[in-house]
Amino acid sequence: MRSVPTNFAKNYSILLVNRGIPSRSHYHFQKWLRYYLDFCHEYQFMSSDKDSLPHFVRKLHEWG
Repeated sequence: MRSVPTNFAKNYSILLVNRGIPSRSHYHFQKWLRYYLDFCHEYQFMSSDKDSLPHFVRKLHEWG
């Protein structure tokens, strides 16, 4: 699984806190972020492009 760049991971953690996500759930949010980054890398999508998210969700449905 791909690692999240340190600065991005720090900012993502701050975002989770600011959005009121319970700390017990942070691990799961971070895990799904890594899954998404892996997917984008494997299927050559730009992770920063919001249009790549529906492709990720579609792939999850195929796997499920």
